[in-house]
Amino acid sequence: MKNLGNWNTDLKARYEFFELWAQKGQPFVFHISYFTYPTGFTTSLLQRFSRKAGSPPIDKLEFDFIPTQKSVADISEVVKDGAFITGLYLEGAKWNIEKQCLMEPEIMELICMMPVLHFKPIPKRAK
Repeated sequence: MKNLGNWNTDLKARYEFFELWAQKGQPFVFHISYFTYPTGFTTSLLQRFSRKAGSPPIDKLEFDFIPTQKSVADISEVVKDGAFITGLYLEGAKWNIEKQCLMEPEIMELICMMPVLHFKPIPKRAK
């Protein structure tokens, strides 16, 4: 539960994100927590990939989640397949950008932001 001030700030950021998308076209990085129904967005990424010639059907796809070392400001082009996503958080862990792995958070650090992730559609892996 957010207090009214934080809720209002979040609503303003969501509105600005979608307004820019409507006016200037697809953004380079999507803030996943701005979506009311993020599963619909991720399904649309799979659907767009499955419509390419030679791609498997949507029910035969899954995501590969590739952490990037770039910040949101450093990304200046739309990724070919999938999307760059930000707005995900870790609770009780921290992402080590240099080693590309999870690590213990700092003392008294409860929530840490994940780096920009590339949600890349791939064919489902064998079990």
